[in-house]
Amino acid sequence: MLQKRDQKFGFIRRARRELTYAFFLGAPPFFACTSSKEVSDLVNALLAAPTLMSYYLWLLFAFGLVSVFIFRVTFRAYRLIRKSREVHSFFVNIGGSLLTAFRAALGAMMGYLMVWCYRDVESMSVAGTAGVLGYACMALAVCVWLAWTDETLRNPHAVSCYS
Repeated sequence: MLQKRDQKFGFIRRARRELTYAFFLGAPPFFACTSSKEVSDLVNALLAAPTLMSYYLWLLFAFGLVSVFIFRVTFRAYRLIRKSREVHSFFVNIGGSLLTAFRAALGAMMGYLMVWCYRDVESMSVAGTAGVLGYACMALAVCVWLAWTDETLRNPHAVSCYS
């Protein structure tokens, strides 16, 4: 028997999940770093270039358009239904690239803070730590929003599993 659940956003649950994903995507490589140059190079490698991020944003936009079109337009021919589902499946697999890039960036910030705390204590400052934490909070908020968007576009008719 299916029960209807309250549709809630579930920010805390989503944030915990996103922090876990981000940690495993971006933080572990920092633990192998032995010098500040390695840490700097790793930060640059994990943070996507602005051009790449804008491309990922366009992919997400295309994913949204295809999803809305697929779920709002009813085809009568089975061939068109099958083709539309194939197109949607294609965009499901590439549309979340922006989310993955933000998760990697958030994980890089987490790993950077962890390594910075025990490897380079002399150069730590309150302003620097607060700045990185501020960017990490913004990245977390974007990750939560993008995760919700990704779930919704994958199947807009599904009931949220976070309620």
